[in-house]
Amino acid sequence: MKKSVQIALLMTLVCFLCTGCVKRYDREGIEEYVKRTLGLSNFLVSENYGVTKSGDYSDLVWTVYDAHNNVVFNVMDVESWGMETPVNRLENNYLAKLLEKYADTLPAYEDITVIPQCEHTYDECCLEFEYTDLEDLRKKCDEVATYTNALNELFPNYTLWIDATYSGTPVKRYKGTYTEARMDGADYCTRYDNTDITEDKVYERTKNKYFQFGYKYQFPEIMSVMTDEDKAYVFNESQTGRIIILRSGSEDDLKNAEKEVIPDLVAHDCIGIPIGNLYYLLQREGISVTGTAEDYTVRGVDGAEYHFSYDFVDPDSPEYDEEKRRYDAFYLKNDKRVYYGGDAFELRDELITKAFNIHTYCLSNCQIDAKKERNLW
Repeated sequence: MKKSVQIALLMTLVCFLCTGCVKRYDREGIEEYVKRTLGLSNFLVSENYGVTKSGDYSDLVWTVYDAHNNVVFNVMDVESWGMETPVNRLENNYLAKLLEKYADTLPAYEDITVIPQCEHTYDECCLEFEYTDLEDLRKKCDEVATYTNALNELFPNYTLWIDATYSGTPVKRYKGTYTEARMDGADYCTRYDNTDITEDKVYERTKNKYFQFGYKYQFPEIMSVMTDEDKAYVFNESQTGRIIILRSGSEDDLKNAEKEVIPDLVAHDCIGIPIGNLYYLLQREGISVTGTAEDYTVRGVDGAEYHFSYDFVDPDSPEYDEEKRRYDAFYLKNDKRVYYGGDAFELRDELITKAFNIHTYCLSNCQIDAKKERNLW
């Protein structure tokens, strides 16, 4: 009996400590938040708040009237679990309400989708578009800039997400498959402050992602429009994976190993070598390859014939990972399908060594620099 009472008291204390960590905002705190965050001066906060429940948490919903724009919106005192205890933060849907009110006066484009309240956070909107090449990307970025410039006239202090999805020829091969999710693609979604949005900045950031994608998989549609400067930018980025051939020694002792860093080919995040880059690597090593970087056959030192192609995607593949996500990209070994594990269209170092007797190892530029600084290179 005594032990059960102690447990009950302990649980009560824990609940008290956890709930006591959250200091909810009062009306005065909401007013200060609106002034500071939204820059409003002529507004009115409701006397009382509503409560919405989500599991064990409660969100307090305050109603605010902006007299300048004649807009009613909400400020939410949102409760969630922190590192060790519940925490709370303030969010608002002011931007979403402004977009609803002025939807007919803001620029409208058929290929730009405006989502007043995006999935990333309650108080930010999202602009979404697809692009097929650089010319199309430039057009969409100009439209985004025109839209946000008009929005700046209504609301000088906001953030939004710009979500650019690449839908060019290379990705049409595997659109809608699990491979699409496994590829490190040219889609680019990021958050901008409104004062940071220009057509050039959005274009350059998305273009860099587009070029990284093209270089990583050696897609000719993208590689053909890259200048030497573009290639150098991608190649020299700190996180770009470099392909290292170990002529002797091992990756455990790179300082004493005889090694060669391939000067113009890349790996994927130090995980594996995409088949497009492997095509050129095999040629560099004097191995006969038939086809193009997108579709080729090669004979391995094990006597097997390998056929690699970006067209090899099977939506009905019987292979799954531990989370029941389908492995649908494959290559052929003696005409039999072998499904890639993990990232699609990439071969791991151990397979390249076994099949082609090339001992490869992958590190990023920053990892190589770190080893040099520690005298491990």
